[in-house]
Amino acid sequence: METETSTTPLAEWQAKEMFDEWLDNIEPMVTVFGIKLSPSTVLREADPIAYRTTFHDWVDRCQRDGWFTVEGH
Repeated sequence: METETSTTPLAEWQAKEMFDEWLDNIEPMVTVFGIKLSPSTVLREADPIAYRTTFHDWVDRCQRDGWFTVEGH
């Protein structure tokens, strides 16, 4: 995952793309009746509240560690 500097704020959609990539790299693909789904898609669609909560926790940690900032966050 490429990191941005703390002086370059990201749009929320960019941070979500990075979050999805991170999540998809740490969790295995989900297979249902032979259909493979990414972990980020499963979490976002099956439990949108958990997805948003986990995303915001991840953004807070990334901002605290100085990886990037997110506009409006």
